Amino acid sequence: IWALGASVLFDIYYNYADKDGNVNYNSSVLISGSTTQLEDPAITSSGNGHSAIVWEDEAASDDQIVFTLFKNSLASSKTISTGKNGAPQVIWADNVYAVVWINYDNDTQNIFMATVDGNGDIKLGPKNITNHKSTEDAILPLDIAFNGNSYGITYQYSDTSDSISSYQTYFIKVAKSTLSSSIGKLIVTPKGGYSSSGATISWSGKVYGIVWDEEPPYSPGGYDSGVRLYFNTFDSDGNAQMNSPVEISKELGSGHSGKIAFNGINFGVAFSRNSDIHFLEVTEGGSAGKILPIAKDGTALEAFPSIISTDNPTFGVAWLDNRSGGNFQVYFAVACANVAAN
Repeated sequence: IWALGASVLFDIYYNYADKDGNVNYNSSVLISGSTTQLEDPAITSSGNGHSAIVWEDEAASDDQIVFTLFKNSLASSKTISTGKNGAPQVIWADNVYAVVWINYDNDTQNIFMATVDGNGDIKLGPKNITNHKSTEDAILPLDIAFNGNSYGITYQYSDTSDSISSYQTYFIKVAKSTLSSSIGKLIVTPKGGYSSSGATISWSGKVYGIVWDEEPPYSPGGYDSGVRLYFNTFDSDGNAQMNSPVEISKELGSGHSGKIAFNGINFGVAFSRNSDIHFLEVTEGGSAGKILPIAKDGTALEAFPSIISTDNPTFGVAWLDNRSGGNFQVYFAVACANVAAN
């Protein structure tokens, strides 16, 4: 699922592929943005053939968070939150869809959350789970996972009340039944002057696997030189399970932030390095496998990967790619430790 358009109007498109990577090439407009701008769509499946889709809808003066169910056709869309919002994410959590997003009301930045049942009705929330007060603090895009009892949320935050001006990575534990949340727990503090960003999270059944990158201060050469991608595991309270994170890759390219999923045995990580898409598997104990190329054109820009688990031992990876020149296209591949499909 992705947004595509010209000028200020965007439609949301969708396509699908089977577990072997066979793609239906007839992309279709799923939701029309003919009168408004639709951005940041996200999708998840309940496993019974139904999917939930959330997006940001810049209707009137609001940036609304909108939710809909989809199987063979769209259900009626429902607005979850009005006001200034963005960057929604959605997952299936046993019997509800959990939605998180960033709210920008009152010139502050906070994470809000709501749960929606299988009929599309809001069950809990929307609820502010961070309660930041300062108008100077900032949040970068977030991610969410579910461990069967509680949610784990990662995000990057710049807190101007301390002496560190760079972004750091935080973790929040949120109760399933009430959406009550812990205070954001600092889990990554980069070395002086560096920022951590792009953290994504997945639950293995035992631990959370989290990947993030660390960027050096800006220089005339840009951020990309010196960027590193790291991995560590954490318990349900956000406590690191390894004394030191595993460095997965260095010298990452544009759109470098890694994405993570779990296939029942290992974590799979997709990321961009030197403008190509790469993949590797990492065990719960932190042993990293060989880095395998998924898209390696050499001249084109391939960036912003996403990853899901399919049937063990494979993962599905999608990314933006301009190998044909001009506009970007959306590509998809199936990958595993022994095979990197193109």
